[in-house]
Amino acid sequence: MRFPDDLVNWAGHREGGVRRLFDKGSGRPSGQLIRTGLLLQLEQWAADFAASKSSLPNVILLVGGPGNGKTEAVESCIRRIDELASLGGELVREIEKQFASGTGLPMPRLVDVDLEKISAGKFSLHLAVVQDASVTDGGQKNRSPAQLFLSDIEKYADGISTAIYIACVNRGIIDEALAEAADQQREPARKLLGSVIRAAGLASDAPSAWPLQGYDHVAVWPMDIESLLTPVSSEHGSPAAQLLDIATALSDWPLEGECPAGENCPFCYSRKVLGGEATKAQLLKILRWYELASGKRWNFRDLGSLISYLLTNSSSSAEDSLGPCQWASRLVEIATSPTMRTKREGQEAYFLLVSAIYHHSLFGVWPRSVARTLRRDVRALGLENNDVLMGFYHFLSGRRRKSIPSTIEPQLSSISDFLDPALADPDDNIQLTSKTTISLRDIDARFSQSVSEGLTFIRRYHVLSPIEIELLSRLAGADRTLSEPMIRNKRPASATRVQIQIRDFASRLVRRAIGVRIGIARDGDVLERFQRLTDGDPALMHEVSKEVEKLLNDGERFTVSLTTTFGEPLPPVTRRAMLTTGKQRVRVLTNSSVGRPPSALRFLRVGDGASSQPVPLTYELFKSVQELAQGMLSAVLPRTVVALLDTTRARLSGQIVRDADLLDGAEIRIGTRNDIVGFELGQFVVRQRTQS
Repeated sequence: MRFPDDLVNWAGHREGGVRRLFDKGSGRPSGQLIRTGLLLQLEQWAADFAASKSSLPNVILLVGGPGNGKTEAVESCIRRIDELASLGGELVREIEKQFASGTGLPMPRLVDVDLEKISAGKFSLHLAVVQDASVTDGGQKNRSPAQLFLSDIEKYADGISTAIYIACVNRGIIDEALAEAADQQREPARKLLGSVIRAAGLASDAPSAWPLQGYDHVAVWPMDIESLLTPVSSEHGSPAAQLLDIATALSDWPLEGECPAGENCPFCYSRKVLGGEATKAQLLKILRWYELASGKRWNFRDLGSLISYLLTNSSSSAEDSLGPCQWASRLVEIATSPTMRTKREGQEAYFLLVSAIYHHSLFGVWPRSVARTLRRDVRALGLENNDVLMGFYHFLSGRRRKSIPSTIEPQLSSISDFLDPALADPDDNIQLTSKTTISLRDIDARFSQSVSEGLTFIRRYHVLSPIEIELLSRLAGADRTLSEPMIRNKRPASATRVQIQIRDFASRLVRRAIGVRIGIARDGDVLERFQRLTDGDPALMHEVSKEVEKLLNDGERFTVSLTTTFGEPLPPVTRRAMLTTGKQRVRVLTNSSVGRPPSALRFLRVGDGASSQPVPLTYELFKSVQELAQGMLSAVLPRTVVALLDTTRARLSGQIVRDADLLDGAEIRIGTRNDIVGFELGQFVVRQRTQS
């Protein structure tokens, strides 16, 4: 048994958060190798290399930010080469020796190994490995990391070198190296680095990365594009699923009855729930939806921190040097002690226990702004000795817990904004059993009457933990106290406000508990359709393209201002110059997935021929299109969507006015004049506006 205590160290800001090449004590808190698309790609390359196949890339660039598994992938590749080439571990030992820490020497930037010596002449070449291209070289202190990387590119990627060069590099270093190459007119390197940047990007015309288009001896893997929430292959689940499987393995957790907190342990309960494949899949779905809605990717470091937080949310345990289960046991003891009921620790204990369950850790934003009003109303009602109401106040007014890893605090905040089940559509249906389906409105309606009514309704479905039921029971008691005539007649308005706050809290708690378990989230139906679209649903792509076409055109004509640029308001009517052309068609732009990870960003194409403009199908644009179809007015489109559409119109109009073929049949109307400037037969003509 090692969990949940050892899960605390999965957080990226703790020990082992940063992976160092061939350092067993760093960067792999799960203790197991997680399969990714890049690992499979590198394993195939290593097998081809060991088999001495020709035309293999000899330069491999793993492009991405920190914490996304670049170093792990390099180490796995080197071990695979050693194994398949029958080197008996010599390659691993040589590189491990040079990257070893604790020698008193600075960590080398680049390690060069002569494979001819190690392989007894089987491979007559060198292997150069750069673990992190953003560090400097102790022997060349006057040269920046970008300058060193540029020199590497010129040395190993010239098309002549047969040495193998593997480097982990972030986009910033590549950009700086490109600028350096341009300033010094080092043309071959400039062209190559420009191709690397395009291949590592999300543009609609991003070229093949493995091998790099135009450079068959170079392979690039854009790691920030690859999602860790999508399955790696038919044999391997997503990297996130693999991590969650390790973290929830029953053999590594206390057996039933062994946990000191018993059935009131939020961590053992979370493991039990997430041990089910269906529940685990719903959590992973919500995390994937967050990627789609926010446009941000979970990396390994953040996923490790998130799983650690969801399954150990050790709040005060880090301060008291207690393990998660021991911390929960102590809180249970405090909560049930009669002598602690008058103290803050005892009053707040059950609230803290419930907030440590994984679904409340994931969505842990509560309406804390009402705490001051709550305290004033409780005092006015003379209920300052009510331990439940005071615990409620202390919980809402308490500062955010220190246990939230700094690496994921922004994500936890924004995931609540995007997906909180407490804010989901009341008409969303929840299938609790094979024969029972309810709506979120049913939950809201019961809890709006009383906490007791809501608890009685939901308790029969066995979807809440024992500590959630205990907390709701206590809140129901406080709710009944507030309804007593002696209390209510003192300050009816105060009693009503406190009751509303308690009932709203209880309803939110139940919504989140059920929603995360079965995959209900705010705008979940929109996100589900958007996921289908990013996965390449052709019918949905066509449907969306027609809706965007309506947004960009004015009926059967395309109209754009020639006197303003995007983002600027239209001038008065008398000072406007409006260009009108035929309707601009919007079509689906097929993403190329050859030699690169699948992209989660789809594109549309506006216009025809060389003048056509790509339009990224962002989540905000997709959501707006869905809402317009349901009756939303275009006047209330989000600013980002308006800016995207205006930019597209402006770029398209710039192409139209420069192309005689596209301009044919166009009209320019200036102010309120009756004159119309047209373009016919290759020349501009002026005619009178037709009176309608």
